[in-house]
Amino acid sequence: LAAFDAAAAFRAGIALRTVTPDPLLPVVSGIGPPHPVSHKDGELTVRTLVLEDGSNRIAIVSSLPRPPLVRPGVSIPMLAVTA
Repeated sequence: LAAFDAAAAFRAGIALRTVTPDPLLPVVSGIGPPHPVSHKDGELTVRTLVLEDGSNRIAIVSSLPRPPLVRPGVSIPMLAVTA
């Protein structure tokens, strides 16, 4: 077991950024030619969680849409648990 260093600082940070390109870029599906884009339905955002322990740093980046359960104003239904 490695010795625990009480002086090591653990830090964490989060960020949310809009990365929607302006002008909009053509959509490339991987099959066939790119398709031009004429409008956008929303913003493209990325969320990042950065963890650091003093000598190591890791960043977790997600560009997936928000799950419906974390949208403001949406209630989470209670689930019945049966034994």
